Amino acid sequence: DGLGFDWLGKGQLSMEGSSGQHKETIYRTTSDTAKQISNTISMLKGLTRENMDASFETLKQAKTIDVQ
Repeated sequence: DGLGFDWLGKGQLSMEGSSGQHKETIYRTTSDTAKQISNTISMLKGLTRENMDASFETLKQAKTIDVQ
């Protein structure tokens, strides 16, 4: 699991390792996927709250990346 920020460019990265190297656990993968979607939405909401005066066009340039 990891979380990274590019402070100057305002980019954000969230990573989640879901299963073992050789065998996938479907329940864990599904649960972690839902968690990653929630985390990504929260990062975008936080960025929006920090920049309430920004235009929609400017906010569309935000970089939030999720890796699972």
